[in-house]
Amino acid sequence: MKNSDLLTFVNFILNTISELYSGKLRRMKIFIKPILFVALWSVLIIVSCKKDCEGVNLPPLSLTGKNIFACKINGKCWIAEGYLSFGTGLYVPAISGGFWPRPNNGRMHLYIVAQRPYIERVELFIRNESAEYFLKPGIYPLNKNTFILDFASYFNEHLVKDYGALYFTTTDSTHTGWIEIIKLDTVNKIISGRFEFSVIGSSVTAGRFDIKN
Repeated sequence: MKNSDLLTFVNFILNTISELYSGKLRRMKIFIKPILFVALWSVLIIVSCKKDCEGVNLPPLSLTGKNIFACKINGKCWIAEGYLSFGTGLYVPAISGGFWPRPNNGRMHLYIVAQRPYIERVELFIRNESAEYFLKPGIYPLNKNTFILDFASYFNEHLVKDYGALYFTTTDSTHTGWIEIIKLDTVNKIISGRFEFSVIGSSVTAGRFDIKN
């Protein structure tokens, strides 16, 4: 949609709202409200999609807990962004996780979930198998055929439509990658680093995260 078309559509919505509350469309009020709701959501989706097409730059790598998660997926910029779920009406946060306690071994692991509208998600997991309570800075390879050990995954709405369910594409012995923890501040609960990996049908590069629990 062109900018002029989008502005025309928005002006139509605003004029309709004005007429609605001025009394001209009072009898149709009950019917107009749902239409306006759907229309305004359409504008938000159009603007969101347009932002992706314009090639927004990735935020720079930071180490201060800015709560960013970004990468390139098949060469296109991907930045985590929260959204309102149509199905549940609940807000889906852009980023969740970070330090993740597991009671089975009493240590802190890394588990990050980053999402974008609508139904698009990247996950990173590092299992702490060391004798230390926290993970150490360093590079952790992703090359195992299991969800139990370190892995990364990516799926989107197209895979959901194709398979009829949430279909995860995950690193394994063939589709590999790595996660690098650059900073781990256990006092301020900040974990920052980089990542790259490949899964079936997708290549994830130039990844960076900076998360404060």
